[in-house]
Amino acid sequence: AAMRERDADQLDGYFFSCEVGEAKPAGQYFVRVLETLGLQPGDCVFVDDSPANVRSASGVGLRSHLVDASDNVASLRAALRNEGLLPD
Repeated sequence: AAMRERDADQLDGYFFSCEVGEAKPAGQYFVRVLETLGLQPGDCVFVDDSPANVRSASGVGLRSHLVDASDNVASLRAALRNEGLLPD
């Protein structure tokens, strides 16, 4: 509940595997999230530190980026810049 309240005004939703009925890296997990949001895969960006999750998300068409778990912040910023979502 705390996670949902903290960033509710900045995120489109939270998708916990126990609620989605699938777990990453299953491709169906991503498909169900997209269906819930009413979005096309190419309109979305997925960022994770798990290679398996990134491969699976890419496999269903999400623009996906692997972040370095040892430096998540810098790696996330680089991925978002690459997508044009942060200024250079």
